[in-house]
Amino acid sequence: MIASIDCMDWAWKNCPVALHGQYKGKEGKPTIVLEVCASQDTYVWHCFFGCPGSCNDINILDRSPFINDIVQHNILGGQWSLAGKEYVMGYLLADGIYPDWTVFMKTISQPQTSKEKHYAKVQESLRKDVERCFGILQACWQILVNPCRLWDAESMSNVITTCIILHNMRIRARSSHAELQNDFENLYTQESLQETAGFSRIQSERNFSKACEDRMGIRNALIHYEMRNDLIDHLWMTRGDNVE
Repeated sequence: MIASIDCMDWAWKNCPVALHGQYKGKEGKPTIVLEVCASQDTYVWHCFFGCPGSCNDINILDRSPFINDIVQHNILGGQWSLAGKEYVMGYLLADGIYPDWTVFMKTISQPQTSKEKHYAKVQESLRKDVERCFGILQACWQILVNPCRLWDAESMSNVITTCIILHNMRIRARSSHAELQNDFENLYTQESLQETAGFSRIQSERNFSKACEDRMGIRNALIHYEMRNDLIDHLWMTRGDNVE
């Protein structure tokens, strides 16, 4: 698991009346949506802002450059094994609305067995990382809490991008101690990933055929369910004696 992905709405108070129908969604008022991919320490690795509030997470994912970055730059590429199977790409934790792709690992809305209930509990608890990130952003910058009084979406994008950059700077500043800084800088290095999670980065030549193959592989629902079943069994075997 690399990080968690989710979306947050920012209310737009001074949205032009002509755009109310486009930007008014489930919130009942005009909003603009922020898509964020955050790791366990709430560090933001990807953000995309500008979609109207009438779009759901799937519409935003279609507009976002995130999947193109995965295909073109192989940002989730890596080798790791689970239940005797080799995988060549990491995954993100997401909620139920996201599609059944290999890069997303979702919870089970209605778990039936003890294994599925344990998996859903672990997945939902770890996916709170991105929710904590949203909470920290709103707690540190009050402008993200109140409805925005700017007149154009581009200025709002500049504001929220600045807040995210400052947030990431604060995360790095916490690791100013020499020992902590060394751990932070080596968090995603090949050696540490091999030692901690059995995950090693791979570098492969990228061409058009390879990109098309990777894009089709990302949308493979069969691999998604196979990986989820393997994770369910793995979590159940490693749950510990104190879990019923």
